[in-house]
Amino acid sequence: MATLSPEALVLESLRQNGRQFGQEICKQIQQVDKSEELPCEGSIFWAIRRLARRRLIRIVKVGGNVNTGHGRPPRYYELTPKGRRVAEYTRRAIRKIYDL
Repeated sequence: MATLSPEALVLESLRQNGRQFGQEICKQIQQVDKSEELPCEGSIFWAIRRLARRRLIRIVKVGGNVNTGHGRPPRYYELTPKGRRVAEYTRRAIRKIYDL
């Protein structure tokens, strides 16, 4: 089976699990299948940025004095209505192609 793009994996993770922090998305993707060649964490975060620019996901900063050690507040990500439609379409297309 072909490897899915980091964007498709992020969309599917958010479709299945709803709102998530970036690290949660990475962990979810890495748990998919240990034998598959999965994208590295950096490519997942670049995929998140590309999806946000295309308005498929929304980035929400967490308020308060939460310190992540990275110098910026933590963020969570969620699908926009357009992102949910794209995620559903992608899921159906993959199932049809691979007869799942």
